[in-house]
Amino acid sequence: MKRLPNLSEMEHVTSAEFGEKMDAILDRIIADDIALVIDHNDKSYVICPAHWFDLPDMKHIETLLKNAVRYASNSEDSDR
Repeated sequence: MKRLPNLSEMEHVTSAEFGEKMDAILDRIIADDIALVIDHNDKSYVICPAHWFDLPDMKHIETLLKNAVRYASNSEDSDR
């Protein structure tokens, strides 16, 4: 398992910027093998490549991602 850098050393993007440039940001995270912090209101979320973690079974990752996207799309919390 790869160790995450300190939050103060990581690049930050807003959730609005992440939403607008998601494909480019995700491609950069994978290509540069980096983690970024997504700031949303008073919360921060770290996004990094999945290979940084020892995942015991990848067969459930598709379900996990679908549920995460479903939860996020139904959330009342937004930058607007």
